[in-house]
Amino acid sequence: MGQIYLNSDLTNKDLLLILIISFLAIGSLPYIGKYITWILSTNKFKKNKTEIKKTILRNICTVSESLAKSKTGAIITIERKIPVKNFVNAGEEINADVSPALIESIFQIKSPLHDGAIVISGNRITLAGTYYRVSTKKIASYYGTRHRASLGISEDTDAITIVISEERGKISIARNNNIKPINRTDLYAYLEYIFI
Repeated sequence: MGQIYLNSDLTNKDLLLILIISFLAIGSLPYIGKYITWILSTNKFKKNKTEIKKTILRNICTVSESLAKSKTGAIITIERKIPVKNFVNAGEEINADVSPALIESIFQIKSPLHDGAIVISGNRITLAGTYYRVSTKKIASYYGTRHRASLGISEDTDAITIVISEERGKISIARNNNIKPINRTDLYAYLEYIFI
């Protein structure tokens, strides 16, 4: 039969301290397990959140390319830290998935919301058919009203706005008080760099 030998130099206080520490360690095991599970699930959640963001960005790129090919004008604003809704006129509040089919239908000429912008906040389309202040900044003459409006929201917020020209079928990005054309093939990498 096994026996436990204690050092005779231990005092009653030492023994009591050992018992308390042992009791706390054993009593904390369920909590330690829960904590470890929480850490693991948090990492899994972060991975899932990143995958959701990537899917949304791919959807935005897919619909942007489709709209550009069909020369359908559009303004797609992706909100960052500053709320876009504080700088808009009119528009319909919606709460919808970032779906290429839905976005494409919003910007069809017969849609009552086609002339305005859509706003994506988090993982959802939150506004459609909304209008921005038009920038008075001097820009290239081939840019139209959509581009000026997109530049306006980039002057008021930190949002990223994708503009599709109905005349030229080109994609541009408005950000940080500037607007520039972007190749369809570079759009995803650009958005991923900013949002992922």
